[in-house]
Amino acid sequence: MNNIFLKKSIANPETVILRPFFYTKPSVRASVLGQIFLLFLQLAALFLTKSYSALLVIGCAVLATIASEFVNIKKYKRHHDSLAICIAQGLFVGMFLPESFPLLAVFCITFFTFVIIKNAFVSFSGTWANPVAVTVAIAYFTASSYFPVFLFDRPMIETVNIGSYLYQNEILTPLPIDFSLTTLVNEKFFNKFGISLPIGYLTLLIDNGSIIPAFRFNLLTIVSSIILFSLDMITAIIPIASILTYLLFVKVIGFFVLGGQMLQGDMFLALCTSGVAFCSLFVLTWYGTIPYTTSGRLFYGILCGVVFYVIVGCAFSASGCMFSVLIANVLSPFIQMIENRRINKDVSKMMEVCNAK
Repeated sequence: MNNIFLKKSIANPETVILRPFFYTKPSVRASVLGQIFLLFLQLAALFLTKSYSALLVIGCAVLATIASEFVNIKKYKRHHDSLAICIAQGLFVGMFLPESFPLLAVFCITFFTFVIIKNAFVSFSGTWANPVAVTVAIAYFTASSYFPVFLFDRPMIETVNIGSYLYQNEILTPLPIDFSLTTLVNEKFFNKFGISLPIGYLTLLIDNGSIIPAFRFNLLTIVSSIILFSLDMITAIIPIASILTYLLFVKVIGFFVLGGQMLQGDMFLALCTSGVAFCSLFVLTWYGTIPYTTSGRLFYGILCGVVFYVIVGCAFSASGCMFSVLIANVLSPFIQMIENRRINKDVSKMMEVCNAK
């Protein structure tokens, strides 16, 4: 819910204000429209890179979410979701599906999943069943062969810099502009601090070439987060806490459980190839699925970061983010229950003080 306060006119006490309430932050609809606009930047990047198959998958997902809304309108004779919310959720689903996923399967899985969830929860959100995460999870179980699989071998795990290893062994291919751009950035900035950025890391930031669109344009995701945070369209506590916690575990533990070295995790590689940044920004913070107090959101974000590390790992997880969201959403009601008890306790104390006076 948006925080509101009574707007008083002190210029003329006799002035009658017909709209006495004033929003201190954007409404849900305005926030969703802002997210859609920022996602269109990613769609434009897909178009410019000629990723037409990915655009078709995203388009099918959007059509499916809109179609599911019309089914619910006909049944309940009222809107459950606004069109903007349907479009946003469809975009999220399509962004997390591989571009090679069959279009008919995309439409059917998305449509039936959203119809069932909307009928089950009678609203656009459910505390433990984020429809976007459920849809992608079902798609993974239905046709996991379309999702990319990346296996870490022993030399890769034992190396100090996994990112450089991947590029040196041509497992990943840098963009043509990466060589000149990396040299320029090193000369103008990093060399002043006695460090240098390896070739290929700017490719991870600009376009890592993943067949899952949500993983590709990390620079656009970072820009989107700055805009959404600055305009207060989404809560910043949860994404920041979850990402920092995830990166801390990647750096400290890394591949230690698989035979790697402690304190040698590649945080940049993990952030740019796992989808954690996009997921934390657009999916994890979805309305109705998160705690509502500052302390509750901070704890929830840290908890999500731990879950991200356990499920997603250090990089290249095709669907780990969605399963992490589902696990986090199961835990969210327990945090909200503690919040309710704490609030009720504070209210009771205030009532006792008022009654005593």
